[in-house]
Amino acid sequence: MMKKRLFTVLVLLSAAVLPAAAQLSSAEYKEKYDRQVRAVGYAGLGVETILERWGNVHPDDTDMLEGRFFFDFTRARSTKMLRTSKSGYMGREPLMALKDSTGAPVYFYEEEFYDDSLFNSALRFLDRAASLKPDEFLYRSHMLNAQIAREKEDPVLSVEELDALISYDKARHPAWTFRGQETAQDFFVGVVQDYCRLYFEIGSPKSYAALRRLSERMIKLYPARMEFQNNMGSYWRTVEKNPKKAAAIYKKVLSRDKDNYMAAKNGYLAARSTGDRKFQKTCLETLSRVSPQESERLSAEALLQSFK
Repeated sequence: MMKKRLFTVLVLLSAAVLPAAAQLSSAEYKEKYDRQVRAVGYAGLGVETILERWGNVHPDDTDMLEGRFFFDFTRARSTKMLRTSKSGYMGREPLMALKDSTGAPVYFYEEEFYDDSLFNSALRFLDRAASLKPDEFLYRSHMLNAQIAREKEDPVLSVEELDALISYDKARHPAWTFRGQETAQDFFVGVVQDYCRLYFEIGSPKSYAALRRLSERMIKLYPARMEFQNNMGSYWRTVEKNPKKAAAIYKKVLSRDKDNYMAAKNGYLAARSTGDRKFQKTCLETLSRVSPQESERLSAEALLQSFK
């Protein structure tokens, strides 16, 4: 009887141990997840089951948390057609252009909308991933892109997030990685400029204000980085309709970097608006040297003939 009872206990212990031994590794779950996503998409059939099992075994796996973000974010999103009189929206071209009964143009865009509960749930998974790997920029990037997609022409949270990241970068000097790979020394500054460019392309009053806020701060922190000076030139020329002030900024940039293409390109437009022929000539001379487009170089050279 004792031997039989001992045998039964050993069998039960073995049964308890075997499932743990059969558990998949993080890499194996990631492989299963990637395969399923390729087949059915981020929120397709079977994806949630894999994520739940993965999370039960490896709750701090940041790849799993990223997968949970995409699962909820995808389910949160819906689309419908937006009808507007604007010929450009969020930096995009219209899907279709028609005319109404009065003959006025009407433009159609595909607009995205997000369910609050699912969207917030998605961001919580990113928050968790970022807390586990604070210097992995991938999760920060997902956060910013999601916020911008939801906020559209009214960026608030994304600007605050970027501003906080600027403070973090300046105070901590983190060794940023992206998808686990080391980044270049000026990686973060380049990222901020990419988002500044995006705010400019969105083209709303609040996105322009975001561009100005971030650019002015970066100028104070990185006075040698001319791209943020160029941003302010674009702001004064395009938003405030003040080509004189814009031209003064572009002159400053070209005095420090005589081959700065963007300052020359936009500086020429500002100088033409103010009638400043001397600065027009300076910009054309630069464009004739450094423009990446042959047609633009030839055009600049032809225009220079009129200044002789």
